[in-house]
Amino acid sequence: MVRPEPSERNVPHAETPASRNLIMGTAGHVDHGKTALVRLLTGIDTDRLKEERERGISIELGFAHLDLPSGHRVGVVDVPGHERFVKHMLAGAGGIDFVLLVVAADEGVMPQTIEHGQIVELLGVTRGLVVLTKVDMVEPELVDLAEEDVREYLAGTSFAGWPIHRVSSITGEGKDRLIEAIDALAATVPARPGTGSPRLPIDRVFTMEGFGTVVTGTLWRGTVSEGQQVVVEPGARAARVRQVQVHGRKVAAAQAGQRVALALHGLAKDDVARGDWVAAAGAMRESSILDVRLRAVEAGERTIRQRERVRFHLGATEVFGRVTLFGREELGPGEDDVAQIRLEDPIVAERGDRFVIRWYSPTHTAGGGQVIEGQARKRRRSDVEAAAALAVLERGSAAERVLAALTGRPASGLMNGLTMEELAARTGASSEDVAAAVAELTQDGRVGSLGPGRLVSGAHKAEIVREIEAAACDYQARFPLRFGIPRGEVRSRLAGVLRPEAVDAAIEDLVAGGRLFVRDDRVRLGGPYPGLPPRLQEVADRFKRVLEAAGYSVPTVKEAMAEAGAGPWPQAQELLGFLVGEAEIVRLGDDLAYTREQLARLGAQVTEVLLAKGVLTVADFKEKTGVSRKYAVPLLEYLDGRGISRRSGDNRVPGRALARKAEAPG
Repeated sequence: MVRPEPSERNVPHAETPASRNLIMGTAGHVDHGKTALVRLLTGIDTDRLKEERERGISIELGFAHLDLPSGHRVGVVDVPGHERFVKHMLAGAGGIDFVLLVVAADEGVMPQTIEHGQIVELLGVTRGLVVLTKVDMVEPELVDLAEEDVREYLAGTSFAGWPIHRVSSITGEGKDRLIEAIDALAATVPARPGTGSPRLPIDRVFTMEGFGTVVTGTLWRGTVSEGQQVVVEPGARAARVRQVQVHGRKVAAAQAGQRVALALHGLAKDDVARGDWVAAAGAMRESSILDVRLRAVEAGERTIRQRERVRFHLGATEVFGRVTLFGREELGPGEDDVAQIRLEDPIVAERGDRFVIRWYSPTHTAGGGQVIEGQARKRRRSDVEAAAALAVLERGSAAERVLAALTGRPASGLMNGLTMEELAARTGASSEDVAAAVAELTQDGRVGSLGPGRLVSGAHKAEIVREIEAAACDYQARFPLRFGIPRGEVRSRLAGVLRPEAVDAAIEDLVAGGRLFVRDDRVRLGGPYPGLPPRLQEVADRFKRVLEAAGYSVPTVKEAMAEAGAGPWPQAQELLGFLVGEAEIVRLGDDLAYTREQLARLGAQVTEVLLAKGVLTVADFKEKTGVSRKYAVPLLEYLDGRGISRRSGDNRVPGRALARKAEAPG
């Protein structure tokens, strides 16, 4: 594959056992020498666009790499400094491990120095160096004043104490000392998680002849390999990784912390955009509602107000959204609180992700923070209890976080429970801590199971049980002669709360505990069916006597029920349904019904004829039973269905049941 990043030259690099994959970013005001500094350190010009070279400023992200004396290979993300391109800066800043904050000695701290610094702070980047550039262009006294200006600025930020290095990108002054400092700083950066499903924010998309669609980004987690099946989120667009490159060099697999280019088979360039994510199928879920810890920038001139429309940035994603504050109307400069961001388009986010929000207009940085819940449900701004629960989910013990995750309903409003793996993802706790917390909470009933492998809070389990029992009770009150409510009706009643498989799991738990009784597809509350009350039993007995007295030429069901004194037809239907359910009565079509004993006698008579003669004509049947065609047809079809007879032309011959009987020994 041709080099995906024109600035990334194919320089051989042998990974040593001590080498690690790190990303270093630049930050700073426009024209303070970030790109020139990267060129000095790496020999790579990251300004690849014609417009950038003509105007002398960076517009898009630039990429390079730096091999350090220790063996670490550092990927370099060079960001544009102009205020018009801060969103491009944000697209590349999300994956950096440490930063070079660049300040020109001839200007000192400037507006984008401050805004870039705010963004770096909000993204949780705590490691970095300050590089005072262009020291060859001013007198030493002015360099001293610029350094003093920088120290004064740093004192009001979390960067206080960062070392300051004086460098000239023209003469090379300070280059070696800076590389040594970068190497020492790189050794302090913890490794990114190399396990788990891959997660790559896409910051660039283009096509390449022979390879199709190519995407680039910093691999946040896991590994991605040639031939691997992946999806592009949001939208779960399937693709296969045709080729993997790291710094312009083809590799079998890329690892977390590397700048990666992937050639994707199965997606056109227009199917992918900056801000999308490459992930494993099913590993990430899209959502447009996030629960977050939100902090307003310290030096902000405005407050973040309730329902404020903002530009939301996570990874390379930019989308509009509105802020929901709980129990307050605004968030002042430097203040932080739990909040909710409701986005206008879905994104994929995970617990712990860092984000930045900028004002809708003018587009300056307003604040940022961390995601607490990436698939949240809509909460009312007056819901201070929800805010308290979010604080627990964010900072509580493992048991408190597990309980908070199970107590809060998922975004869809369903209470289908969570697996141990999902609990670990939502709480940020290890699998071991989650297992220990679940064991503790299960003992005192605060957590229960909902089928194999799914857990719910004790409160939700009790609510589910109440709903199922109420459904059964209501049904039995309306239809007292039926055994119980069909499972399908229970599923329908709870469709807004539980998935069908979760309903079935809850029913099985109740059956195992003796609280529900099952027959066929029906469930009953309160015990086995007690049978008919005496009055109705008398009606049932009279109904059966009416049928028996008529031989096989029975009256219609309605006529027989009326003769038995069953009352209005709706009541009679309920009684008939009970008798059919208990197999005391068999209905043949809408109008005819026979007792179980009548049909057993008929079956015995027909069996005798078929075994003796081998054939039964319709005329023989009518003569044997004394019925007209009105009754003969449904009765013969019933016998056919039982396997006693089988139609052969206009006659009946022995059916499968009689054939087995004839073949039986003895």
